[in-house]
Amino acid sequence: LPTNPRTPVIMIGPGTGVAPFRGFIQERVALAERTIAKHPESGISDWGTIWLFYGCRGANEDFLYKEEWPKYAGVLGDKFQMHVAISREGPRKPDGSKIYVQDLLWEQREKIREALVEKKGYVYVCGDAKNMSKAVEAVLMRILGEMSGGSAAVEGQKELNMLKEKSRYLTDVWS
Repeated sequence: LPTNPRTPVIMIGPGTGVAPFRGFIQERVALAERTIAKHPESGISDWGTIWLFYGCRGANEDFLYKEEWPKYAGVLGDKFQMHVAISREGPRKPDGSKIYVQDLLWEQREKIREALVEKKGYVYVCGDAKNMSKAVEAVLMRILGEMSGGSAAVEGQKELNMLKEKSRYLTDVWS
């Protein structure tokens, strides 16, 4: 986790991939509580947003730490944005296919691009290496490429490689 809380953080962790992000958010919550206690007038107003893109099969089946997320949001306010894809119950794409974390990432593409390019944010991906991490990379390349007037294959790949080289795109994936 970046040491400067002004740095935006984008976390993508469907299923059990969310576990390390719970710790990241708990750390930010503890820091926020200390900061607000010391500076009640300004608090965390200048902090970067911390996004969590989470996916599960069912809201009552495998939504991990479901009761905790609202508590964290209560402390962090609009500095914590959680986007949830519930594949077996949730809304569908216009073609009837399921919505996954990479689709939610695309929906937030303008904010994601701003966080990464303009605000030098970090991306963390944890979970399935077979499908999810590849799909997330493809969407990030598309966001970084197309939003800057280029293509995913050229400009997007170049930007993603730069994030990796600067350790601003980190993964913990398995198959």
